[in-house]
Amino acid sequence: MKKHLILLSIFQLVLVFTLNSALAANPSKIKVGILLPLTGVFGAVAETQKEGALLAVDVINNKGGLDMPWGKVMVEGVVADDEAKLDVGVRRYQYMRDEGIMGLGGQTWSPLAFAINAVVKKQPLPYFPVCVMAKEAFEKGKLSPSTFATAFSPWTVGYMDGSAAIKVLGKKRIFVLARADSWGWDIRDGIYAAAKEHGAEIVGYDELSKGTADYTT
Repeated sequence: MKKHLILLSIFQLVLVFTLNSALAANPSKIKVGILLPLTGVFGAVAETQKEGALLAVDVINNKGGLDMPWGKVMVEGVVADDEAKLDVGVRRYQYMRDEGIMGLGGQTWSPLAFAINAVVKKQPLPYFPVCVMAKEAFEKGKLSPSTFATAFSPWTVGYMDGSAAIKVLGKKRIFVLARADSWGWDIRDGIYAAAKEHGAEIVGYDELSKGTADYTT
């Protein structure tokens, strides 16, 4: 809850300082987009993220709305399903933008977050991806000035996993099973870095596609 309230507070500041022209009419209500993969392999996670975002909106509105220079402003959460597909997600983001959202939060799947970040870089809008974006996204010049992303990457997750396996569990031989996308590859590279640093051996590597549920073979 605290995280969502902090995001809404940051969003409020961004509205004041970067969208002056859009706010010239001093609206009494603004729309905030909540774009998540509500169907498909990430559906269960996305549902909890949606409920958390809507709860944060309710908390703000129950306090009278956002404190803006001209008075209180209520928030409307506009929900859409990106289906964890690049084309669908970008298309629905553009539709939500055309419908008047003043900011966007969402994306459980990091490749889509990177794609929407690229659009936001050309057409600035406050954007808050809730996933951990790929390491590449944090290279200089990659993030849009109006994208507010969690400041660590899947590489960090992999490095921490590898370090824990070696230093805490005492494992010296590691087999890496990674998801076949930028999320999985960055985790793999983080594990490799931990193994090299702490003297462990990578004995094998394989990949699986997004949504794989059967690990018996």
